[in-house]
Amino acid sequence: MKSGKCPKCGSANVRCKPGAGKIGHHGRIPSGGGFDVGMPVNRYVCAECGFVETYVDDEKARSQVAKKWPLALRAPREG
Repeated sequence: MKSGKCPKCGSANVRCKPGAGKIGHHGRIPSGGGFDVGMPVNRYVCAECGFVETYVDDEKARSQVAKKWPLALRAPREG
């Protein structure tokens, strides 16, 4: 989405709102991992299909995540 193209529908009608929220504040993505203060996030929304991506662009905040949050596990394959 950062490139201006939606990965779901291919539309170029992607909008961005820098500083659109904070991880860890009510009504936002839950922080987990012991964060007391929210991390600023930038949100990208496809105005055609509604797909949303959220990014933490602050390097220090991402470093904290890497230290405190567990690695995501791959989902088992169905079938």
